Amino acid sequence: NQLRWDPLPIPDQPTDFVDGIVTMGGNGDPSIQTGVAIHIYAANASMHDRFFYDADGELLVVPQHGRLLFRTELGTLEAAPGEICVLPRGLKFRVELPDAAARGYICENYGDRFRLPELGPIDRKSVV
Repeated sequence: NQLRWDPLPIPDQPTDFVDGIVTMGGNGDPSIQTGVAIHIYAANASMHDRFFYDADGELLVVPQHGRLLFRTELGTLEAAPGEICVLPRGLKFRVELPDAAARGYICENYGDRFRLPELGPIDRKSVV
């Protein structure tokens, strides 16, 4: 049987990315830097005069609906549905919504950093 969470409805009241995060579950312990937490988010307002950072772990953000524009201390990064964004532990950021609303999933990793597998060069011809 397929198991999944239904997406959150887009809020009626103005809700930014941080206020729209709902924790669904997790395991491990951030104090010993092992485990993960799973969150979903729904937002309909950009963050203004407000920034956020995660001191516990890195965030892997997976947009499901609507684009996210991350303004970080390292620059700007846009993530759309079908893409992912990894925000390292301790990076300050704010989220703007280029579209009217956004929702998606977040994996908060407390353990070792995410890394790409050693697959060698990947080009468009080898992706089918």
